[in-house]
Amino acid sequence: MNWKAEYFDGTNCDGDVLTEQNESSIGITKKDNLPKKVLERNGKKDQTDKFSARWTGQLNGPGKYKFTFECDDGMRAWMGNLQILNKWKDHNGKHTVTIQIPSGPNTFVVEYYNNSGAFKANVTYERIGGQSKEDTKKAWQNVNATGRLTRGGLKAARIYEADDDGQPVYGSQYAIIYCMFNPASYKIKKSNAVTVKGLDENKNYAIQENKDKLKPSQLTLNELWFDTSETVGSDGLPEDVSKYIDELVEYAESTTAKYSQNFRDAADAKSPPPKVAFQWGTFRFLGVIESVKAKFTLFSPHGIPIRAKVTLKLKEFRHRKAYPKQNPSSGGGPIERIWRIKVGDRLDTIAAAVYGDATQWRILAQHNNLPDPMTLQPGQTIQVPPL
Repeated sequence: MNWKAEYFDGTNCDGDVLTEQNESSIGITKKDNLPKKVLERNGKKDQTDKFSARWTGQLNGPGKYKFTFECDDGMRAWMGNLQILNKWKDHNGKHTVTIQIPSGPNTFVVEYYNNSGAFKANVTYERIGGQSKEDTKKAWQNVNATGRLTRGGLKAARIYEADDDGQPVYGSQYAIIYCMFNPASYKIKKSNAVTVKGLDENKNYAIQENKDKLKPSQLTLNELWFDTSETVGSDGLPEDVSKYIDELVEYAESTTAKYSQNFRDAADAKSPPPKVAFQWGTFRFLGVIESVKAKFTLFSPHGIPIRAKVTLKLKEFRHRKAYPKQNPSSGGGPIERIWRIKVGDRLDTIAAAVYGDATQWRILAQHNNLPDPMTLQPGQTIQVPPL
């Protein structure tokens, strides 16, 4: 993590800043850790008494965090507007604080002073848990709310903010995006940094994998359509489809741009973009958006854009085998997938594609009440229940 570090003359972090710099950690235990302008104050060298420092950084939530503070002398800390440590006195101590932080980038500030003699300022932290069970349950209920359908009446694919564990974020400021038209297809790409060398005595090639260059899976959605041609706003004009595109673009920007009250320019955009989930029926992908490309293809007579085609690329942030299960008690439960019949489709080939077992075609026939599974029509839709 990158910290903005400010150093002051005196023991209260006030007055003019002696020097400001970026630091990778909060850790000063010897003179070599101190900036030159701190050591050379008031025309003297090796000045380690009566100085103070402030570190400011951003921690992304939601999650449960454990902080360890080591100080000699005083230290205090805030998470947003909440003071989580107040040991502003001469002492040599170690203090542990565990707190739940909300969604979004949270400003974390640590202040420290040394009065005289030995000095120490060390702060470490670790994420030890996700959202509370209650918030996770509410988040799943929001994501899987009933009645969210495409323009064709199908259960809509959706995009929403996810936490580090892959759970939907309760209290997220990002809109849950429900697809107006489900994608016709999606593409998964997985590649590894593998080298293959000569044969061994068993005629096997030697395969070597560079573990430092392991690559996450990638998801590409080439056709996400957004259309407001049949929607009229309160002003009587067609609804601008840009509203939905802007909500999607926000997922590709720094979280600071969304959550910060003081966002001004690129210098403030220091946090990464949010983690997201793309969910369509039984398929779910946890990733970070790499790119959003929108092409506006239809406009009203007033010049209002009313149709756009979006290409979306995501890079996985959590291995697929570590995806969290949806808790049925959360209101999530198993989700049915919709399959649109194309020329040449049969129930056994569909079962092989979605279940990996062609013999499960009877489940599809029974669930969709198909008296003759051999008479599927192109364009027809069927529901694919989870096994």
